[in-house]
Amino acid sequence: MKQVGRIIKVDGEIAELIIQRHTACEKCGGCNLGTDKVNTIKAKNSIGAQVGEKVYVDMENIGVLKAAAIMYILPLLAMIIGFMFFYYGAEFFGNVEGREIWAILFGFAFLVGSFLVIRKFEPKFAQNVLYHPEITGYVSEDE
Repeated sequence: MKQVGRIIKVDGEIAELIIQRHTACEKCGGCNLGTDKVNTIKAKNSIGAQVGEKVYVDMENIGVLKAAAIMYILPLLAMIIGFMFFYYGAEFFGNVEGREIWAILFGFAFLVGSFLVIRKFEPKFAQNVLYHPEITGYVSEDE
């Protein structure tokens, strides 16, 4: 996914940029809870761009898809598994009074648990270069 950004800070090989939210992300709200049309990100500055320059920032599409799957699909699956686990598992132990309510509670417990697991492994995900944006070129003045 290629975006355009303006560099606001450079620290060695890492640059901080302001980028316009991509049109594919407009309805998502995952970044800054949808409060702004611009985001601040850090990207690898392999071309040596300086503060104030307009540049292209690229992130592998597979990285974007994997990150979205981890943040959105994994918790949803965990919630469904938690619900099904108790709802159908309760039949194994006999007729449980109010098993639907307990199944919903188990579903939410699994949902919260999945967010905790994601949070725990976040530093490991952050080390993977697949999830790191990189500055790939300069934007010409007429763009």
